[in-house]
Amino acid sequence: MIRMTACRPPDLHTERYIQAVPLFWLKYRHPRGRFAGAVVIESSSLVSARMAAAVYGLNDRLEFESGQELDQESALKVPTEILGRLLDDRELRRLSRMLLGPKKPPAPSLWRPKTPHRVGKR
Repeated sequence: MIRMTACRPPDLHTERYIQAVPLFWLKYRHPRGRFAGAVVIESSSLVSARMAAAVYGLNDRLEFESGQELDQESALKVPTEILGRLLDDRELRRLSRMLLGPKKPPAPSLWRPKTPHRVGKR
């Protein structure tokens, strides 16, 4: 027998009640065009993410540049301590390394063969 309480959904239909809240990546710039930073925020849509950032004062005197929803795999890698605040360059580089992984070496087709240098007369 399944027992239902007011604060907990039934165990059989949990997937119907609990849904992951998407994360949105919002980029901001200064009025003269220079990049200012980015915000990662939980929201149901891009429009509500922009409104939440404005309500929280995260875009103070900044212009919205672009925004996108993070995919589920990337969203799971984002640490909770960076949610809901404007990230500077150092934090963005750290987050980028976490999301993208280590930098890959160039493709072998881009390597230049090393030619021996001749010294002296030809």
